[in-house]
Amino acid sequence: MTSRHMKIVLLLTFIACTAISHAQRFQYYNYTWKDTLQKFELSEYESKKPVVVLKEKRVTELVVDKIGVITFELKHTIKKVHTDHGIEKSNRVYIYEGKRTEILVNKLRVINPNGTIVELTKEDIQEAVDETTKSKYKYYAVKGLEIGSIIEELVVSKSSASLNGKIIPVQTSDYKKNVEIEIIYPSFLKFEVKSYNGLPKAIIDDTLYEKKIVHRIIADSIEELEDEKYSNYNANLKYLAYKLIANKAANSFNLNSFNSIAETLHGIVHKELDKKSDKALKEYISKFNFPENSTLDDSIKIIEHAIKLDIVYVEDMPTENENLAQMLQTKKANEQDLTILYENIFKQLGIKSQVVITNNRFSYPFDHKFENVNQLEAFLSYFPDTKKFLCPAAQSSRYPNIPYGYGSNYGLLIKTQDIGGTELVVKELKKIELPSDYGKDSLDITYDFTESMSQPKTKIVSTLFGHDAENFQFAFSFVDDKQKREMLESYIKNYCGETDLEYMHENGGKENLGQKPFIVSAEFSSNKLLERNGENIILKLGESIGPQAELYQEKERAMPIEMPFPHTYKRHFKVIIPAEYEYNNLEALSMSHELKEGNKVSSAFYSNYKVEGNILYIDVAEFYSKTNYPKSDYPAFKNVINAAADFNKIKIILTKKG
Repeated sequence: MTSRHMKIVLLLTFIACTAISHAQRFQYYNYTWKDTLQKFELSEYESKKPVVVLKEKRVTELVVDKIGVITFELKHTIKKVHTDHGIEKSNRVYIYEGKRTEILVNKLRVINPNGTIVELTKEDIQEAVDETTKSKYKYYAVKGLEIGSIIEELVVSKSSASLNGKIIPVQTSDYKKNVEIEIIYPSFLKFEVKSYNGLPKAIIDDTLYEKKIVHRIIADSIEELEDEKYSNYNANLKYLAYKLIANKAANSFNLNSFNSIAETLHGIVHKELDKKSDKALKEYISKFNFPENSTLDDSIKIIEHAIKLDIVYVEDMPTENENLAQMLQTKKANEQDLTILYENIFKQLGIKSQVVITNNRFSYPFDHKFENVNQLEAFLSYFPDTKKFLCPAAQSSRYPNIPYGYGSNYGLLIKTQDIGGTELVVKELKKIELPSDYGKDSLDITYDFTESMSQPKTKIVSTLFGHDAENFQFAFSFVDDKQKREMLESYIKNYCGETDLEYMHENGGKENLGQKPFIVSAEFSSNKLLERNGENIILKLGESIGPQAELYQEKERAMPIEMPFPHTYKRHFKVIIPAEYEYNNLEALSMSHELKEGNKVSSAFYSNYKVEGNILYIDVAEFYSKTNYPKSDYPAFKNVINAAADFNKIKIILTKKG
C-alpha cells in the first residue's frame, strides 16, 4: 500500500534526525557458538520426538546510527534428530534472503553421535525453484545425518527497520526446549510487544543493557504444531508482534495508532480534486450505463465491472492521486489510486461507502486489539446500505465477492461522524464477512443406456457461479485455445475419466466476471465408469462427483476448523435404462449428515433419489455456509466431509429382469 510505505520512510527519517546522538552498536556483535557443545538432558517423552530443538535463541535489535534505524536479527538454534523422519525433516536448512536484507553471519555445523564435527561451507549451498511461486531459494544440503546427530545453526542479518510493526513466528512443526527471545531497542524509544496463542508474555528489563530496553520471552518448552486439513496454520502458531509507540527524545507519543492512520488515509482518499481531475471524472461517470430501476447492488456492479475492464491494476506503480485525470488517461493505477477513483465515483453518485483496510488472514489474522500497522495491506470499500464489500485492486473478483483471504477477518474501517456540528474522522474495527454463496458449483449428468449398455450416452453440464466461475473467466482472457482446452480437459476429466472429448464452454473471459456463470458441457459415449459382473452392469456413479477429500485423523484435533470460503455444491444425476433392466443397490444413495449450531444447520451433505419408470433421479447437496468452526465441531464436520468421499465410492447395479 503506497501510503503505508511512504509513512515508513517519513518515520525512519524522523527518528534518525532526532536521535543521532544515541547511535549504538548491536548488543550481540561478537556472539558466536561455543567450540564444545553444551549438554542437554531430555526426558523419555522428548526423546521420542522426531526432532527436538535443544536450544533456540533469537534476538531482534533496533540500532540507531548516522544512516538511520537498522534492525539486526540473530538466530541460534541447536536441534537433535531422533528418527528417520527427523532426518528427512532436517536435511535441508533454508537460507532466507531478501532484497533489503544483508546476511552478516551464516554458519552451520553437524555433530554426529561419534563426536565428529562437520562444518558446512558455501559449497554445500544449493539453489532451487519453488514450483508454485517460481521464485528461487537457497538452502544448505545437510549430508551424512544419522539418528542422534545434532545440527547447530547461527545466522545474523541486517536490514532496514520495520517500525510500523512486525510479526515473529516462534512455534513450528518441531518440539522446542530452552527458547529465549529478545526485542532490544534504544531507551529513548518505546515499543509494545504482544504474545499470541499461549506464548509467554514478554518481561521488560531496562537494566540488562546500558541505555537499552529489552523485552524478553523465555519458554522452557514449546510443543510442535503440525499442519491439519481445513485449518489456518499461521493463525494458531505461538507468535509475537511488536510495534513502535513512542519516541521520547522527540516527545512524540501514540505513534502508529489506528486513529492517526485513519485521519491520514481519509485525507488522502478524500482529498479535493483539482478542476482537471473533477472534469475528467464527471466525463468518465457519464459513460456508465445504468438501466432503469437499477438497484444499489446493480449500480455498484456496473461501476466496478466498467472500471476493471478499463483500467489496469499495476501493483508497484507510483501513485497518481494528485491527478486523477492522468490516471484516467493512462488507464493504469496502483491500489491506492484505484481506491481514490472508486470513492470519488461513489461520492459523485450519492452511494454511501467507507474505506476498509485489512490483510490476508492466512498470513496472520487481523488483530483489532493490537494496532500493528503492518497489518494494513489491502483496501476494500464497504457499503453500509448493503453490508457488502468490494475490492478495488482484485481484478478477478466482483462485488460482493472479495479475495477470500480478506474475508472472515477484521479490518480498519474509516468513516466520518458529525460531533457537535464538526465532521470528525473516526475509526471502527469491522468484521468482514464473506457471502454464504461465495462459491457455487452445480453439476448435471445424464447417463442414457437405452441404445447401448456398454457405451451409454453421457451428457455433462457444469455450471459455476461466484468465485468458482471467476477462476476460469479471468484466466480465459489471457490464455490461448490450446491452454483453454488443457484447462477444460483437466477439469471435466474429474467427472468422467475421459480426456479425448469435445467440450463446449460459455461465458469465458473477464467481460463475464460477476455477470454470468461459467458453463462447461460435453456429450459423449463412454465405458470409463462401467464394470461388468456377468450380465450385470455396474455404474460407478459416485466417481462422477470427482475425487473427494477424506479426513481420517488418528491424533486428537489440535486446531479449530477453518475453510477458505463458504461453498455450495449441487449435483443432479439422471440415469435412463431399457425397460428390460432394473436398478439395484440404491439404498446407499440416501445420505444425511449435518453440522448444527443450535437449531441451525451450518454445513451438511444430503443425497436422495427417486425412480420413475426406467429413470433414476438423484439429487446431492453439500454446503459449508461459514468458514470457522470450533474444534469441538470436528467430529460432525468430519462426517460431512467424509460423506462426499463415501458417496464417491457408490456403485449402482443394473440387472436384467428375470
